Amino acid sequence: MWYGSLVTLAVLAAGPIYLYHRRVSSYDRKRVLPTCEERIVILGASSVNGIGAAIAAQCLVRGAHNIMLVGRRSDALREVKMALIAQQDTPEQRERAEQLQLFVADCTDEEDVLRIADSVNQNFGGIDTVYIVFGIMCGQPLLALADMDPMAGATRTQPTLESLRSVSEVAQQCSNANMTGTALVLAALIPCLQTTSNSPYVALIGSLAALIPAPTRSLYCATKAAQQMLVQSIASECRAQAEKKGRALVQFYLLPSLHDL
Repeated sequence: MWYGSLVTLAVLAAGPIYLYHRRVSSYDRKRVLPTCEERIVILGASSVNGIGAAIAAQCLVRGAHNIMLVGRRSDALREVKMALIAQQDTPEQRERAEQLQLFVADCTDEEDVLRIADSVNQNFGGIDTVYIVFGIMCGQPLLALADMDPMAGATRTQPTLESLRSVSEVAQQCSNANMTGTALVLAALIPCLQTTSNSPYVALIGSLAALIPAPTRSLYCATKAAQQMLVQSIASECRAQAEKKGRALVQFYLLPSLHDL
């Protein structure tokens, strides 16, 4: 019965995601923004086998020249860039991959996010596309974080100050990475998108965890749901700003990630 409820919820939830997808994807950007002129920032690209690297690879295939990869570790970013260069088949493609710009930053840190916005303006003169890839996974039951999970053999039924601090720490980490960081980068980059691009675009790597409650993923599900609601609400705010203040309409796109449930 529990599994059937999850399946039913997934089917019901798929409707608004699909409509959201269709509404945004029907917009033909190439009419006003040639791929070779598109200025792209990928927030979260520190893994060779990660989603950020895969997005960068597809951008290169499409013919993009202006791509910035953002991650927390410089060595990991360099590794991603070298892997992308090695994947290219022609000298022209390799030259474009060699032009990839790397930027070391933590998207949950206000000063780092400000540096991202400044760098985009200095190096690209603006921005057209933002991919929000970064985030954090929490894969333990809530009681396990407090060392009181009976499924793990715990017998203690009373919390301690230390156990509650452990829950608070993990909850704050998940919230910072999955929700607060998203708010920071959008607050920093949306004005630039609205004023420097003919076709501003934000893509969020979503998750079924935002829609379907799952055991061992309580904090992850909660923060991914908050992130998705945040982005969809900001999309509404941007439509109002476009209609009433003449700002460019920022298109928001939800890219589902189904592998984590």
